[in-house]
Amino acid sequence: MRSLFIFCGERQCRMASTKILKSGLEDLKRITRADFFLCGNDGEAICSTFDRFPLKEQVIESFVMSSAEGQEVNGHHFFKITGQSDDKYVLIVNAHGGDGYMLGRIAVSEVMHFLGMGSERMDKEEYYQDLLTSQMVSAEIQARASKLGIPTDILRAVYCIETDEEMSGTAREILGNIFSDNNDYVTTVHDGIIVLIKEAEDDDELAEYAKQIISMLNTELMISARVTYGKLKNSLRDLTESYKEATMALEVAKIFFEEREIASYSSLGIGRIIHELPRSLCESFLEEIFGTDGKQVLPDKEVSIINSFFDNSLSIADTSRELDIPRSTLIYRIEKIQKKTGLDIRVFDQAMTLKIALMVDKYMKVLI
Repeated sequence: MRSLFIFCGERQCRMASTKILKSGLEDLKRITRADFFLCGNDGEAICSTFDRFPLKEQVIESFVMSSAEGQEVNGHHFFKITGQSDDKYVLIVNAHGGDGYMLGRIAVSEVMHFLGMGSERMDKEEYYQDLLTSQMVSAEIQARASKLGIPTDILRAVYCIETDEEMSGTAREILGNIFSDNNDYVTTVHDGIIVLIKEAEDDDELAEYAKQIISMLNTELMISARVTYGKLKNSLRDLTESYKEATMALEVAKIFFEEREIASYSSLGIGRIIHELPRSLCESFLEEIFGTDGKQVLPDKEVSIINSFFDNSLSIADTSRELDIPRSTLIYRIEKIQKKTGLDIRVFDQAMTLKIALMVDKYMKVLI
């Protein structure tokens, strides 16, 4: 079969899903062996199964300007189509062996169905965009959801998925195909971050879906990704809060948990608290720990010792083995840190104070 060429302007993309039209007309061609050409009322091509469309633009323009709803020109059957938003289209059919009018009427019906599907998707896209960005009042949330057939009172949460920028479009398409249930939806709100609204029964199921997303993106696209998610909410209007939680989890994870591929809002711990602290309070805390000017920070080598000490449950012996240094050397370096900060990380509460100070310092560097 001949290849399909798709040309889609911005206006047509908003009116219907090019993918739906492409798939539908390809199927019709396989079944009927006819060729199809769909364009807007302005003559701009939306999709075509012709290797090379044989008619001139003036022929289409003449048909658009006429009062006829259909006509035949050189064996090509022309049909006018009006979409759900009163947008006008022209469908041209060449059946190659007769029955062009009958096949054309069938194709018109199918195209109207495809356009309706695309229009519904655009309506849902706009709805979820408005919902997540708090652009609707409560009554509007319920009314528009009812019109679009979106259930209002089921458990759902919002995921944020960050991938390589150049792969975000492909990742969104794949996720949209996988999570295509009526209660789920994939969109993009800002900065190329993919947002998934997902139905789930409990936190364990949310965590399992996050693992599936990471596994699928790594396997299908061979790209790294980070997935964060908010808490489950039992109503649509509360999904705005779940979205805010997921975006905060993404910000906090990128600062404090760079090695994590998955982070939930509920698992951010002290990182979430630091993220919500005012800048002035962070600055005064750092001055208290690192000096009056707040500029004295520990070198990376000493920070690594502190992190290793925590990873090994404040054990001198285990930290010494991990860092492959003598016990006496480790103790010397710990005492050196104590002289700089006044905090002995061998004492739990002082170790926690220093750990928090380092996290606050890292957070402040991101704000600069």
